[in-house]
Amino acid sequence: MSTIVVFGGTGYTGGHIVREAASRGHQVISVSRTRPNDPVAGVRYEIGSAEQLAPELIPGADAVVATLSPRGDMAGRLVQIYGDLAVQAATAGARYL
Repeated sequence: MSTIVVFGGTGYTGGHIVREAASRGHQVISVSRTRPNDPVAGVRYEIGSAEQLAPELIPGADAVVATLSPRGDMAGRLVQIYGDLAVQAATAGARYL
């Protein structure tokens, strides 16, 4: 199965994607600023910023999903961060959503 990295994986949209991907047998890595309230069995949870963790997690991924929230320290920064994630995904040969 595929390795899928979900940035914002504990939020509303990202959490649903994480849950669905894991239920289909994919290897899922969830990246977020907070721990999940309801962790999904078999999902690897990484806590930290997208910018810090992306270079470590994107290489080797088959797909990268960005569902970051524009709140808190992310306010006004999503366009730049999404662009950076897209470049890293393309460099790694991963699909980017």
